[in-house]
Amino acid sequence: MNLSESPPIGAVYHKCALQVNPPSYGGHFRGEPGQTSPESHVRLLVEKAVQLGISAIAVTNHNSVSEIPMFLSAAKGTGLHVFPGFELSSSEGVHILCIYEKDTKQEELERYLGEFKIHNTSPSSTLAKQNFIEILEIVREQRGVSIAAHVTQNKGLFKVLHGQSRVNAWNDENLLAIQIPGTVEALQQNYRQIVQNKNPDYKRTYPPEENLAIAVVNAKDVKEPNELADPAATCKIKMSQVCIQGLKQAFLDPGSRIQLNQSNQEYQRDEHTKLISIAWEGGFLNKVELHFNENLNVLIGGRGTGKTTIIESIRAVLGMEGRTDAIISEHRSIVKNVLRAGTKISLQVQTYGHASRIFRIERTLPNPPRVFDDNDELSKLLPADIVPDIEIFGQHEISSLVKDKKELTHLLDRFARS
Repeated sequence: MNLSESPPIGAVYHKCALQVNPPSYGGHFRGEPGQTSPESHVRLLVEKAVQLGISAIAVTNHNSVSEIPMFLSAAKGTGLHVFPGFELSSSEGVHILCIYEKDTKQEELERYLGEFKIHNTSPSSTLAKQNFIEILEIVREQRGVSIAAHVTQNKGLFKVLHGQSRVNAWNDENLLAIQIPGTVEALQQNYRQIVQNKNPDYKRTYPPEENLAIAVVNAKDVKEPNELADPAATCKIKMSQVCIQGLKQAFLDPGSRIQLNQSNQEYQRDEHTKLISIAWEGGFLNKVELHFNENLNVLIGGRGTGKTTIIESIRAVLGMEGRTDAIISEHRSIVKNVLRAGTKISLQVQTYGHASRIFRIERTLPNPPRVFDDNDELSKLLPADIVPDIEIFGQHEISSLVKDKKELTHLLDRFARS
């Protein structure tokens, strides 16, 4: 059986540039009018994003959404996701990125701008009528997401607001993310203490991480295509789907869902093995193929839907049984009566170390498992050679283990050694 190599269903990292500006930005705000037509400029931005492996961009011009259709047109068919939005200046002068769902219509975006009393469709520096906290609330009601832009720089939250106004803004529950130029560790000490939730005057009640008061992203202003290559312009955000809800979820769980390009957080693949997929021919799960997410996988279903069968199938294809007589008996019963003789189980795994290899472990019950290498040739390796440290616990097994002091001690001893 050749398992398909379709990607696992689940959250994956997407390289995102969340502050991309349209052609008019340079002329209005930098005094640098474009050298090509607006359409050509946008096309070059999109092509550069795709070349750099960027999955998603947010178009956030100041007080304007008029050029977003050009990005949507240029990105069509490229696989690049485009979040529409805009950048506002609060009544105090604080810059805020306002980002909306990908399918938000142009008229709706203009209506959203109108709620901030911005009615001119051209880019401008006009202040919104609402203050920072009020803008956060309105964007939430508009089903969008807001990011406090360049907080440590000119017109950023920490530069514009002071005293109790800054404290109140920082602690507002609708503030989920801030933009910084590099890493948290590289911030000035006074700012770093606030961002790491160590300044008692600014301490947020429900921080997303122990040493992080709020999600941080790198999303430097981008005008020219080559600026997308600046590490400060992008970050990696883990999402099941590239959408506003995916961004919000990442902001609520930044430790496991956001990687800053300049923080050396890139996942280092040490020696380990990843389960890619499992498939059945015959038995209760005949013709089912299941792909695993790289991290956490959760099986949800009613009684009798096959959750235990999946767990015991992994155990069976690896030639394992269990630690106690009761679990061994239960496993053998499932193999005999649910999986049944003649059923073929195929488990695809990937090993990481000095080199990455893909193996297929295959077992036709009740015969022993066989291992095939990435050339689809029968290998002399055993499953234990490829997946040496895997531990499998079914629901009943966990229940029995916690009641057995000897087994529980053995289980906990592994953590003590590590």
